[in-house]
Parts: sequence; C-alpha cells; structure tokens
Amino acid sequence: EIEPDALKIPGMLIQPFVENAVKHGLAPKEGSQLLTVKFILCSNDKLRAEITDNGIGRKKAMELKQQQEKLLPYESKGISLVEGRLRLLNKTGEKDIVSTEDLYDNEGRPLGTKVMLTIPLYTGLGI
Repeated sequence: EIEPDALKIPGMLIQPFVENAVKHGLAPKEGSQLLTVKFILCSNDKLRAEITDNGIGRKKAMELKQQQEKLLPYESKGISLVEGRLRLLNKTGEKDIVSTEDLYDNEGRPLGTKVMLTIPLYTGLGI
C-alpha cells in the first residue's frame, strides 16, 4: 500500500543496519543466509523500516567482534550517527526510534536479529 514514488528516505539511513546484518550476522554464518528489508506505513506521519536477518545473533556476533578487536581495534559510528539523525528528524520526542529484537527458536537458539527504525514523514519536505 506504499507508493514508492511518493516517499523518499534520507540517504544512508538504512545502509548501516543492512551492513551490520551482513557483516556481523550473516557473514560468519554457515548455511542459508537471508536478509529482508520491509517498509510499513504506520500512520500518515511515520514509516517503519524492518531489517531482519537469520544470522548468528547479537550475542555470538559480539563475542566474535571482541576477539577481532583485540587484534585490530575499530570503532563503528554509522549506527549511532543514524540514531542521532533520526532524533533530529523526530519532532514528537519519542524514545523508541531504533529498536532491536533478538530472534530465537523454541529451544532458545539464535535465529537472527530484527532492527526496527521509525522514520518520521513530513508532507512537502520530500522525506
């Protein structure tokens, strides 16, 4: 029900989350790898983007990242920059602009991660 030509999303808003899913969730996973990006129009003034992967999960990804950082320290800023940008665009003061959900099967094994971004829409501003 979303008209693709009617909405424009600011550049590089979704990319850091997709990159994170690929780099930390899917790349170290063996077997089937799936990444989905879905857009849902929540109301006239909000769009929700959902980035879901069936990767190794945040806990295992963090363990691997800590091992790598011992050898090659690196500080990622992409996601924190996007969160700050969304806070600036969000005039309602909502706190849950970016939320992350760990996905598990019935036995508690990681099934991946879902990140949800709430993107404010403004009529006439081409966002």
